[in-house]
Amino acid sequence: MSKWCTKEYLDKLSDDAKNDLIYQLLSTNEKLTEDINDLKEILRLKSTKPFIPSTEQTGYLFDEMELLVTALTEE
Repeated sequence: MSKWCTKEYLDKLSDDAKNDLIYQLLSTNEKLTEDINDLKEILRLKSTKPFIPSTEQTGYLFDEMELLVTALTEE
């Protein structure tokens, strides 16, 4: 256990030193929270299933393209 974890050590610190220590802990906590949220987002993105349209859906695209090409060539 590090020396600043003891009550005796903290009691000997000045108020400014205690404030500095609290600020350091809050900064570390904020950084770790951001890292955890980033990792959660990476996991969420990694575990999502990619969208792949069905054969029926892609078949409609070809039908629409043929109709568009036919309409454009007739003009």
